[in-house]
Amino acid sequence: MKENLHTIELGRLYEDQGYYTMAMEHYSALLTGDEKNKELSDAVKRVKLKIEQGDKEAACKKVSVLFEKWIELLILEKRLLTIGALNFYQK
Repeated sequence: MKENLHTIELGRLYEDQGYYTMAMEHYSALLTGDEKNKELSDAVKRVKLKIEQGDKEAACKKVSVLFEKWIELLILEKRLLTIGALNFYQK
């Protein structure tokens, strides 16, 4: 039988290591039993913010990578058109 062991220390450890979803699970489970605990509610807010910021950073990184690929493709297209024009004039 598996029991879920939720402690604030384990939540902090997950948070410090960047496992925000796991930290949120621990903090939320503890907060359910103690809704007035300011330390836990602050931890939940802090981790939610870190998760949201992480999502934004990941989205920005994806856009950046796609933009770089797009630029590379434009450059390659220009080169191919130039080569094609040269081949046309050599005939």
